[in-house]
Amino acid sequence: IGTPIEVGYALEELGFSVVSCAGNHALDFGTEAIDRTAALFSGAGILTPGIQPTSDGDFRPYALLEENGIRCAFLGFTETTNGHRLPEDTPWVLHTLDDEAQVRQALSDARAAADLVVVFVHWGTEYAAEPDENQLRWAKVFADSGADVVLGTHPHVLQSWDWVAVDGGRETLVYYSLGNCISAQTDPACRLGGLAWFTAAMEGGVC
Repeated sequence: IGTPIEVGYALEELGFSVVSCAGNHALDFGTEAIDRTAALFSGAGILTPGIQPTSDGDFRPYALLEENGIRCAFLGFTETTNGHRLPEDTPWVLHTLDDEAQVRQALSDARAAADLVVVFVHWGTEYAAEPDENQLRWAKVFADSGADVVLGTHPHVLQSWDWVAVDGGRETLVYYSLGNCISAQTDPACRLGGLAWFTAAMEGGVC
């Protein structure tokens, strides 16, 4: 959203299956840009958790993808919107962290529908080397609500990763910030990016 359309074509050619689109710049160019982005990726068979076209008519909390017999649910959220308000008539176009109860319900619904639940989240303090208190709190919310993996962006620098424990002995893998992948920012810390690598496997019917 807000980038040249050729970037979308390149992601399609590279074989991406999922592109997280919920971020603080998602509403910079209005809902028309969200509609164009959703249409482009939908036409290429690419899931876009975190945004929905205005024509959807209702909030769809997650996107489903099945790979190697594993049902994967992907959710996307953004903590900020650069001061832009969600449109009153189509509030589902961008998924935010404004309503914690709604976020928890979205995770619960995804957990019931899938073997693996992955959350993409745009959060945190820009240029901070460590996660802030709000990231730590939301990581626990995601973990408690059923997320298996959390992939964070927005700070523009690499931050730590951790396992967040929940009741029952389950743990959620959280990458607080993967830094920048491609950016015009010149600060040395902003020129570093990370790739999250993890393996999902079914054991006894449980992922």
